[in-house]
Amino acid sequence: MPFQSLETEINKYKNASKITWCQEEHQNQGPYFYIEPRIRSTLKHVKSKCHEVEYAGRAPLASTATGLHKLHEKELKDFLKVAMS
Repeated sequence: MPFQSLETEINKYKNASKITWCQEEHQNQGPYFYIEPRIRSTLKHVKSKCHEVEYAGRAPLASTATGLHKLHEKELKDFLKVAMS
């Protein structure tokens, strides 16, 4: 069922030049490493022009937070800029 939903959405944008996965969690703490290969498989299955998944989010980190609000806000601003470009 999740693959069907993903396939339906990707088919709406078959000519997209890139797919971007955006998450607020650090790269090693959210679902990115689980979902990225599944998105790539679905892109190939529907014969999309795009076969890579770009990541927009916080860099990998051992702790769950930076501990500094200003840094947290800067990271958020930076990855949202990437996600929306």
